[in-house]
Amino acid sequence: MAAAEALAEPLLERAGEGSSRDDVEAAPSNAASADGGDGADGKSLWRELWESGACSLAPMVFLEGSAYVIAFAYLPFIQTDFFASEYAGVDVRCENYELGTRPDACVHGSHMAVSYNAFSSLAMNLISFFCVPLTGRASDVFGRRPLLVLGQTLMAGPIVVLYLYQSWGWTNLRFYWYMQGLTGIVQPFAIALAYIADCMRPARRGTAFGLLLGLFLAAATVVPFLSTFLSSQMAIRVGVTIFLINILYTIFFVREPRSSACVRTRAQKIVVKETWQRLRELWASPYFFRLALVAIFYGAVNVGLQSLDMQYYQLHLGFTSEDNGLYISTLGGVGTLGQTAVLHVALKYLGERRTLHASLVCGCLRCIALGMVQYKWEVFALCSLLGMQMCCFPALSALKANRAGDDEQGLVQGTLYGARCLGEAVGPLLLSALYTHYDDGGTKAAAGTFFALFPGGPPYLVAALLFACALISALTVPV
Repeated sequence: MAAAEALAEPLLERAGEGSSRDDVEAAPSNAASADGGDGADGKSLWRELWESGACSLAPMVFLEGSAYVIAFAYLPFIQTDFFASEYAGVDVRCENYELGTRPDACVHGSHMAVSYNAFSSLAMNLISFFCVPLTGRASDVFGRRPLLVLGQTLMAGPIVVLYLYQSWGWTNLRFYWYMQGLTGIVQPFAIALAYIADCMRPARRGTAFGLLLGLFLAAATVVPFLSTFLSSQMAIRVGVTIFLINILYTIFFVREPRSSACVRTRAQKIVVKETWQRLRELWASPYFFRLALVAIFYGAVNVGLQSLDMQYYQLHLGFTSEDNGLYISTLGGVGTLGQTAVLHVALKYLGERRTLHASLVCGCLRCIALGMVQYKWEVFALCSLLGMQMCCFPALSALKANRAGDDEQGLVQGTLYGARCLGEAVGPLLLSALYTHYDDGGTKAAAGTFFALFPGGPPYLVAALLFACALISALTVPV
């Protein structure tokens, strides 16, 4: 962003010099100008990213995204086949059956996979809710890089289990979900947001947050499609290798931010009692509390649908691994466009608040439409709404970052991310319970009931309702 008249900047500077936190909370949001031109000091957005060292995160985020999504095209079938084979007592490959001819074991396997994904997400996000604010604060004191390395290492755990299961013949895939739960201890993306906040002026943080997520989604655009040209075993091996490369890159090439406030904070000792006191102050703030509610509702829908979408499309629309790869690539492409071009324009002309509102409206409409799809092409067409929907969290993070002191960005971003994780813990559990209770493989839709008009049923209606609740919370955020 190029806004020179950042109203929050003077207060943020005073916060670094020891002013009261009440002054910082009162700083107005400053996102209305979002162009990438020169700022008051003549620096362009790209030059500021380079000189501040924020650009060192780019390869890390791209590699992380590549390793994270490379097995997604095969994952629904690996999970479903595991439970289907366990249920039937023989080896079952559900992808080999035509739509409508799949045995009960495949329906059972799909439901079990959704349930395990939901409970794993519950464990991971409950851990995140309590741990991420503390690890965010730890990054304020001990530095961003050690926490980034720890987070990357934990994220590699699930795909390592997949590698051992596929290549070495482990018979119990459940360790995949156990390891996934442990990734909640440190969320690298929350640390990365604090890193960006250290490096960038308040007026440019929203755009920088969007570019960061856009890089992750850029990997999700290309890698899932390319992975369909590999076998599932080879895709998983490549994923493990990429994670290893990324951990080494983070250790040797990601620099610590040079913010003076960060240097002062890291010279201090971390005091847990003071951290908990500041957390209580944050949650007591009406401004932060309403932003946290938006994050909770958004996280509930975002991850809740993620845990069942692919299983639903596989069982009801006949998605294959090739369809999965193309769909994830489409999501990544639209998301990348949204985080760069759409977010850039939205912040420039709407500002952070209205960008947040518009993204939630698009999310609500998309959930309603997804519940009504009956053909594959409709799923791909509805990806067009995702570009605006995915502007939600960058706008949300920028709103709060611009009202926090430079010496506590890790704590603030960690707490906001932790609030999102609370929603991500409950959402999959709620939506997967609705899915397994109401889904019967398509019998109700064929019988001409309500499900004929709305095949997705209650899970997608409840998701739309949660988006509506997020929108109401966003509309009531104090100015």
